[in-house]
Amino acid sequence: MNQVTSNIQVHPLADADNTRCDAFVWSHEHATFFHRAGWSEVIRSTFGHDTYFVYAERDGEIVGILSLVHNKSRLFGNRLVSTSFCVHGGPLTTEPGANTALDAYAEDLAE
Repeated sequence: MNQVTSNIQVHPLADADNTRCDAFVWSHEHATFFHRAGWSEVIRSTFGHDTYFVYAERDGEIVGILSLVHNKSRLFGNRLVSTSFCVHGGPLTTEPGANTALDAYAEDLAE
């Protein structure tokens, strides 16, 4: 699922994007280890949850990322959350439009 909001495109993270996205994560002042691309596999393999790591891009430049996990259990219910089982999460963006685009993507996915 790709989504376009005000010239910002949101794409699901593919293996080929990991290096670019991790570079963006480490350059962001609010980044945590849990925003890194590899964390998606840790959540999938450890807890068995589906993950949806996505990034927002404008003119070929990454302007935001969002790590999403689908928790479905008796204990936690059925919900889409950012960086499940971690101490920090949420979107990392460099512009307000990226946050809007990532939020819209998450809302559509949650539907």
